[in-house]
Amino acid sequence: MIMLGNKRIQDGNCAGIFRGHGSFRKQSFQDDGNSGTKEMPEHWRIRDRGDFRMTEAPKQQRFQKRKDAEHMMKKRNLVKNMFAGLLALTVMAAAPVSALADDSGQEGAVCTDQATMDLSKLYKLANEDTVNPAEDFHFAIEKVGTEQSQATLDTMPSFGEDSYTVSFNENEATLAGDTNTTTVDLPTFDYVGIYKYRITEENSGTAGVVYSGTPVILTVTVTNCDDGTNTLERHYTMAYEGTPNEKINHVENTYQAGSLEVSKTVTGALGDKKKQFHMTVKFTYQVPDGGDGAVKSTISYVNNGVLGKITPEDWSNGSVSTEVVLKHGESAVFTNIPYGVTYEVTEQEADQDGYNTSINYGDDNKVIDSAEDTANVVNNKGGDLPTGIFWSAAPYAGAGLVLLALALLLAARRRRLG
Repeated sequence: MIMLGNKRIQDGNCAGIFRGHGSFRKQSFQDDGNSGTKEMPEHWRIRDRGDFRMTEAPKQQRFQKRKDAEHMMKKRNLVKNMFAGLLALTVMAAAPVSALADDSGQEGAVCTDQATMDLSKLYKLANEDTVNPAEDFHFAIEKVGTEQSQATLDTMPSFGEDSYTVSFNENEATLAGDTNTTTVDLPTFDYVGIYKYRITEENSGTAGVVYSGTPVILTVTVTNCDDGTNTLERHYTMAYEGTPNEKINHVENTYQAGSLEVSKTVTGALGDKKKQFHMTVKFTYQVPDGGDGAVKSTISYVNNGVLGKITPEDWSNGSVSTEVVLKHGESAVFTNIPYGVTYEVTEQEADQDGYNTSINYGDDNKVIDSAEDTANVVNNKGGDLPTGIFWSAAPYAGAGLVLLALALLLAARRRRLG
């Protein structure tokens, strides 16, 4: 509290009133009981009619000061953040260098031994609306040789199992591919070096399954562990044989299956388009190269609105047959037939009751090897018309009658002229 003369001035909020006339620079005052003179601040103003008020500094100045202070604070924070980030990057960059430089097994070194490997398979569908059968894929791993090691082909360790299996359930494969994995324990090694193994897939001969025919080379690199324990650590990579620089993490298989549409067409003037014809569709599968195998897929079809199925259990000695009944314009579509399956269509009423029967195959070799195959059974029937003219020759007979009539007219005209 400041007393200016006998007038009260609140110094904290710069509010006060002085009534008088004239102007002044100094004035006696009392401040908490002490008297004296006080230099008037420049921002005090004396208004006309002796009305004096002490005001704050102009708002524009206060705003600029606050803005400058905030700008300075942001700059300081930016500098702090940049310094902290630079320090973190320096620590991260220095860490691996320190670890690699630590060849003496100092405390803090980490051993990254890979004791197991993932043997993975990607299983894909070649075509839409197909369903893969359940399948077990078997792999064998054999020794190939060593490099930069005391161990030799004879002394290098083998894998513990004769065969490893990756399994898929029915309808598990997709167009994009589904992956399943089995975990394999890597052998225990006594010496550092590079060890190579060959992974081959067994061809089980399942119809429609494309097996991996190219072996995979597994390379296991064994080095000293830097954790000071005098142990060895293992790291592995895989690549198809012949392309060592193209690393892979799975083996790919594909299930291929297509469809067969059996249709009926009736032609001829006397062909009965409401007549039902009975056709037998026979499927046969022979395993390539005379190996073991079978059709494990379920083949589905629809005939006259009724769903039918041919299951793996229906096959006998590599073949299976089923019957469909069709009228003109109807068809039966068989789906999920594995590639490599052959087919044959026969008709019970073929070449009977005056019909001539023929079958037009979309694929002359009659083997399912694409997404869609077709077989169209055609029955044609002409006949004798009541006039005695064979219907199929009627157009030619009509033309002959016209020519005969023209010849008679010409002959009559000549007689008249003669």
